[in-house]
Amino acid sequence: MKVRILTNTNTRVNENWNSYGDINSSVQESYVAKEIATQSNKQHKTNSLQEDFYIDIGIDIVTETVFNYPNPQITEKTFRSIANKKMFIVVGPPRSLQYLKSVGFETFDNFINEDYDVIQNPIQRMNFLCNEIKRICELDIKEINNAIKNNDDVLNHNFEQLINLQSHDLKKLDHIFNRILS
Repeated sequence: MKVRILTNTNTRVNENWNSYGDINSSVQESYVAKEIATQSNKQHKTNSLQEDFYIDIGIDIVTETVFNYPNPQITEKTFRSIANKKMFIVVGPPRSLQYLKSVGFETFDNFINEDYDVIQNPIQRMNFLCNEIKRICELDIKEINNAIKNNDDVLNHNFEQLINLQSHDLKKLDHIFNRILS
């Protein structure tokens, strides 16, 4: 068993990162990207982007493109976790998880405290996220493995939902192109 912790202190959440004052140094050290890795997750290997990187990742801390932003912004960063059938925490704008749920995805509120998703204040949201990430990092690896196993149905549902959305969007684009080219 291994735990992979990745930290990139040069990465900024957005253009306002350094204006957050006192939390900058402590949050930046523990925030940017921590992934808890387990050997048991090899069963979730898929043929999606960066599969070799994701093979040992148990919980992906997804640092979305923007953080202090008024609307949810979900990018390929979150979808990459879904495509690789990984549990995730979204470090992004408020209501990001709410948005994912509105388009048919499920989240991991039976294991991850997702109250951060409704916190509007960016400093409070970041502090909450850091505390939740720290809590998870301090768990016994067996607890994390059990959470992954207990969420296998959610991981599979999200993967299928992503495939369905991708197929739906491709059909919509095909229809648009056909109308334009006709």
